[in-house]
Amino acid sequence: MVASLFLVFSLAFIAAWALGLLSRRGHGGNLPPGPRPLPIVGNIFQLRGNPLKSLADLAKTYGPLMSLRFGTQLVVVVSSPEVAMEVLHKQGHTFSSRSLPAAVNIYGFNKALWTMMPADSAPWKRFRKMGKEKLFSNEALHQTEWQRQEALQRLAKHVRGFSERGEVMNVGAATFTTMTDLVLSTLFSIHLTDYTSPDSAMTKEFKENVNAFSRYIGIPNVSDFFPILAPLDLQGIRRKIGHHLKKLLDFVDDKVDKRKLERMDSDYRKKNDFLDTLLDLADGAEYELTKEEISLLLAVRPNYCGIRNKWSYGGMDNGRTTTPSRQNGKGESGT
Repeated sequence: MVASLFLVFSLAFIAAWALGLLSRRGHGGNLPPGPRPLPIVGNIFQLRGNPLKSLADLAKTYGPLMSLRFGTQLVVVVSSPEVAMEVLHKQGHTFSSRSLPAAVNIYGFNKALWTMMPADSAPWKRFRKMGKEKLFSNEALHQTEWQRQEALQRLAKHVRGFSERGEVMNVGAATFTTMTDLVLSTLFSIHLTDYTSPDSAMTKEFKENVNAFSRYIGIPNVSDFFPILAPLDLQGIRRKIGHHLKKLLDFVDDKVDKRKLERMDSDYRKKNDFLDTLLDLADGAEYELTKEEISLLLAVRPNYCGIRNKWSYGGMDNGRTTTPSRQNGKGESGT
């Protein structure tokens, strides 16, 4: 058994190394400057400690546009506002698609991340149209403005109380509570969190799952550097993310099912939140929105819209500072 596993891993690494060699030969002439990669692993070991600081140090040597190898994956790093403007604004369509972390290819989660979809694909166009016309239109944002104002007023009152008492405030905890309050009120018109009272069991579980998801998605994953190894999930990151994502989906599914029952009541008063809007769209034929997509979209928002307490882990979180992207579908560059 051990010998068989060793043989599988050896063949996998040899294949990954061979793919890396072929990729370098095919694209090496048009790449920005960068440190010479090591065989197989590339430049992975040059991002030690704080990845942001490591990239900033490398940029001093190789300039604001440099290329790195993470395993078999080629990443182009932008580190100046001028070059970022060129890449993201003037050449935005070319670099609009991003490679999806291997760990989130579970429960269809990857299908709800329209920011990661190819910009010319039909699903991306459908989600973009829905977001522009329904979810993030001026009218939709105006209807939920009072919820955001209430959340900020509660934060201001909380901060003022600490100031008047001359006490030290936990900025990280207050930030997380405010962001949670803002997002959940926008999505479901609910408030799970409070600045003073202890968290309920549901709130604790929700925070635990969101924090765990954010923590695991930020761990460097060998499956992203060597896609051939992704099915093995060697670090167990996909399994761990799947555990917490399933709980978040259960939470969202419960809210969706309860709201659908409420909407059947003749006395139901529309809340004008994301959930009501998505259910309205699902009842129509224009967007062909399914219940699974609604649940995934609502589960995506807490994790990709800012409910990530960067101070809760003792400083900067371990989120990726570079994300591989696909240039013309070839997997050649990133920002």
